[in-house]
Amino acid sequence: MSVLTREKLQSFWLTTSIECLLALAFLLFIPPDPKNALLLGYSLPRLLLALTIVVAGVISLGITIRLRNNIYPASKFVTLAQKAYASDAFVFVTFLSSVIATVAGILFTAYWIFVAGGRGQEALFTRLAPIALLIFAINIHILWLIRSRSLPSLIHKYRVWLFFPLVVLISVNFSMKMVQDIRSNLEESGKEQFLAKDSAHYYQIAETFSHLDFRMQYIQHERAHREPLYPLLLALPYRLFNGDIFPLALVNVALLIAMLFITYFSVSRLLDSSIAGLAALLFVTTDEVLGSYTTRQLLTEPLFVLLSFVTNILFLLYLQRKENRYLYAAAAAAGLSYLARPNGLFLSLAMFFVLLGYDLWMVLGQGDERIPALKAMALRYVIFAGVLILTTVPSWVPRLAYTGNPIYHDYLPNYLWVDTYEEGHISGPPRYTMQDYLANHDLEDVINRMEFGLNRVYLA
Repeated sequence: MSVLTREKLQSFWLTTSIECLLALAFLLFIPPDPKNALLLGYSLPRLLLALTIVVAGVISLGITIRLRNNIYPASKFVTLAQKAYASDAFVFVTFLSSVIATVAGILFTAYWIFVAGGRGQEALFTRLAPIALLIFAINIHILWLIRSRSLPSLIHKYRVWLFFPLVVLISVNFSMKMVQDIRSNLEESGKEQFLAKDSAHYYQIAETFSHLDFRMQYIQHERAHREPLYPLLLALPYRLFNGDIFPLALVNVALLIAMLFITYFSVSRLLDSSIAGLAALLFVTTDEVLGSYTTRQLLTEPLFVLLSFVTNILFLLYLQRKENRYLYAAAAAAGLSYLARPNGLFLSLAMFFVLLGYDLWMVLGQGDERIPALKAMALRYVIFAGVLILTTVPSWVPRLAYTGNPIYHDYLPNYLWVDTYEEGHISGPPRYTMQDYLANHDLEDVINRMEFGLNRVYLA
């Protein structure tokens, strides 16, 4: 807690007086309404609000004088305030809300005076804005008066929450835009656009799941490449709204909003910078391709991007902090990404072998301690594999039961060994193997294919 010096009390009274004068000026500067004038061209409500500001200023002056002389009840006020502001989290939340309310009060009042000139509720809020501004501004100074030494450290401690109101504002604006685009697309093209091609499959699987039929018999009907997690998310709104497209489309909006919050908090934590988290969030909102998947069809891309991002963040956190919980959480997230799209299988295997190679390299450099470290590492990756296998049970068990192959995905493996989409897109079991590719391609073809893939991923 800070000591209440004479200088601090004088500063508190001076700044509070300025705030009171500004609030009074804002209130009286708003053009009066001659129809309801009572005194000096101002209405009774306006005069009462002005009186409230004046009374607040007088009270703050009286409290300041009594604090300087340590006169009761001002000294009691200090004791109660110190108890109330003893919690660091409460102090930070109060300080942040006070700053936001003060800035909002100034901006809203100035906007109404110089730009708008509204009526009704807008006018009422405008007249209340100076009062709110004054109350929250005084609260800031009470906080600073009592916790001036610890407040900077609290701001640093909870700095990730400084931009949280802005994150909420961006997320709300982004979601409203998505919802508006969905409505527009439904009005223009009807539900046919949302049920075209792949979307129709997910819609039908969601219908089956909504009747609590989770046997995944669609695997036997040339849809083995469809994973169950996304239709499962659609099943509840399907049942609640009888298959209406609009609520189903909102599932992807919810996934993108979750993506925004996870992006902000995870990047802020990983890089220890809330600015970096905010920049990453803004980058996500500018991705037009992801937005088009969300507002035009029922596709798995938003879910897969979300889970892949979480997987990669946990992957990086494990490398950064060397804590086993991040390794096991990354395995679970990778498993969920596989339940969203078959691509998650490649993500899971790539992460497993990269981390295994990295840990093995680190262990081999430990000299005499390498044997115990190798045993601990082996246990970690057995658990990793166990978490991954258990997480993906809803996918590989039905495939094993229906086809005898736990990773059977219909014709998708074709794409590994052909050069064009059309060649690989042949319904039914896989027709091409590595031998087919090697029989018709040389090393130069392999290098060109890798170059093409890298260009499309990182440069296109």
